[in-house]
Amino acid sequence: QNQLEDYLESHSSSYKNIILLCLYTGMRIGEVLALNYNEDIDLDNKMIKVTKTLTKDRNKKTIIGPTKTKSGKRNIEINELTEDIIIDSLNNKIENKNKVLFCQANKKLYVDNTINSAFKRICKNAGITKPVNTHMLRHTFATRCIEGGMRPKTLQKILGHSTLAITMDRYVHVVEDEQQKEMENVQSYLKVVG
Repeated sequence: QNQLEDYLESHSSSYKNIILLCLYTGMRIGEVLALNYNEDIDLDNKMIKVTKTLTKDRNKKTIIGPTKTKSGKRNIEINELTEDIIIDSLNNKIENKNKVLFCQANKKLYVDNTINSAFKRICKNAGITKPVNTHMLRHTFATRCIEGGMRPKTLQKILGHSTLAITMDRYVHVVEDEQQKEMENVQSYLKVVG
């Protein structure tokens, strides 16, 4: 994560804000690419409204459709990490018929594979040698939330999972790592009060 952030900070990339929004919000790449700059960004209340995602129609054409699940519709707080990214993106947006915050220079919707390929190149240039994909940004966000002490139910809401079981199944390895630390804390506490 640090390598990626350092690289993006020191190199110009038209994909920087897209990647960082995924990393700092846990949004799916399709959700970030479907953000409407008029309807989904509320700077006054510091909120991103996730209401849709990029998807493919029957003819494999990229379109804006509903979120992956009903619970995928959610609000995500604009915080210190994301506010400057959102403002910069709004200031540099390309006006387009879909009113998406991020679009290609020709004003067409991005294809998520384009972003995934760009992300792989950026990671390679940043010296990250393991295989990567943009969905790993979402997993990194979730991992950092759990490491930071976020309750799984809160994380479920932020990620837009329909059940807590989905959240736990995907991130249980992190919880297990934290479990050992928590047991050490309990043992220390018991020694003090015992």
